Amino acid sequence: MDAVAITRHSEKRAPFRLAKANTVLLRYEDVSSAHGQHITVEALSLSNGDAEAFVASLASVEAPEPGQRIMPFDPNDVSVALWISIGPHHILLGADLENTSDAERGWKAVLASPARPGGRARLIKIPHHGSSNAHIQELWQEMLAEQPVAALTTWNRGSKLPRSSDVQRILQLTLNAYASSRVDRKPLTRPAAVDKTLQEAGVRIRAQHPRPGHVRARLDLGKSEEDWRVDLFNGALPLGELDA
Repeated sequence: MDAVAITRHSEKRAPFRLAKANTVLLRYEDVSSAHGQHITVEALSLSNGDAEAFVASLASVEAPEPGQRIMPFDPNDVSVALWISIGPHHILLGADLENTSDAERGWKAVLASPARPGGRARLIKIPHHGSSNAHIQELWQEMLAEQPVAALTTWNRGSKLPRSSDVQRILQLTLNAYASSRVDRKPLTRPAAVDKTLQEAGVRIRAQHPRPGHVRARLDLGKSEEDWRVDLFNGALPLGELDA
């Protein structure tokens, strides 16, 4: 997909660009920032393979009924991972980009790209809740510094993520890992008689999700890139305590 600019008929807006692999989405030169460091935000995905698969999937859908949602594809197929550079410091935001067997898609395509950014990130948002289907060892070996600060968001619906095996895998790669909240591996249950009464009364009860946790990582740009400071809020915790 090439970058495009779209303007509404009735109002003028700044053009936006479709994110694709190796596209610079934002750049500030040194003189434009308060801290005197250049800033670059670059998309690592979509690869051409991801974009082609998405378009093919979309084209295969029959005309929807009025009000019907078109979602013939896995939402993660068009996930956009970002590489942020602030002076000499690098951050990798893995979004929900997954790893597939296709060398032209996902993380394999990112790693194979001759135009991917150089350097190693000291901070990573681990992709797809730490799931094994978003893990590729070469990412940690080639794009991340040793023992990076790593954070992930947990997934408490359906198949809970990360799994215990995911936690152990990540901790073998870095001990500086954090999660936004605990994983509720035991679903809430009610006595069968209560469920029957609620069903007969036409009452539907949904569990209220707690306020999401917050992992904040900050760095004084005048100090070493190893001096990231991590603060945890609203139930966020070190990843090693997730199953404690």
